[in-house]
Amino acid sequence: MLKIDRISKNFFDGGNSIFFNSKKVEAVKNVSIEIYTGDILGIIGESGSGKSTLAKIIAGIHNPTKGDITFKGKSLLNLSQRQRNNLIQYVFQDPSNSLNPRKTMMQSLLVPTTYLLGLRKDKAYTRIKDILKSVNLPLETLDKYPHELSGGQAQRIAIARSLLSKSPLIVLDEPVSALDVIIQEKILQLLKKLKTEFNLSYIFISHDLAVVENFCNKIAVMFHGEFVEIGNTKKIINEPAHEYTKLLINSVP
Repeated sequence: MLKIDRISKNFFDGGNSIFFNSKKVEAVKNVSIEIYTGDILGIIGESGSGKSTLAKIIAGIHNPTKGDITFKGKSLLNLSQRQRNNLIQYVFQDPSNSLNPRKTMMQSLLVPTTYLLGLRKDKAYTRIKDILKSVNLPLETLDKYPHELSGGQAQRIAIARSLLSKSPLIVLDEPVSALDVIIQEKILQLLKKLKTEFNLSYIFISHDLAVVENFCNKIAVMFHGEFVEIGNTKKIINEPAHEYTKLLINSVP
């Protein structure tokens, strides 16, 4: 379904003036992988490994320095952001930062529904209410502002928003890391239910190997911007080949 072909991303750090030379930082280095329909691919690695940068490239938030990403054979780099949003949605680690504090949940959800699907307001309202039921939130949540939501409720709203466009692939960037253990488990169970209900595929970014082991059928281990190991989750957990993967496994309590 999705093919990432030799993607790299460079940033420049240190300013650019007559006194300082910019330093090139290679956040992602020549990464390739394929995601198939129904996959839950976990991208695992420590902070600064490049996994979130790669996630944002896939979602179209960043452009790659080189390489290509194709969705069912069509290059995403040639599509508008609106077209890409209809194929791939992105769920942030901290949903509160992605919600407008001055808008109710209904207002926040109405814009992407009318923009991406081109629905009239009455049809958009119906879809929003249906999706809200799917993420197990009461309808009165639509009248609330971000500061009135708990962390778990805000993440459910973020997941609901990603479902509105009917995108078949969702990139989840550390979606449970800011939540306590009980809420984490509820969100993960919700994601499993939604995967079946909406026939979704996920790219799941995390630094928590225990979560990835129980949620993802495939994992890609990222170290210093590169994939050092890719494969079936159980096989890699039981038979790690790379020293960094062994270190991650041994660090799990």
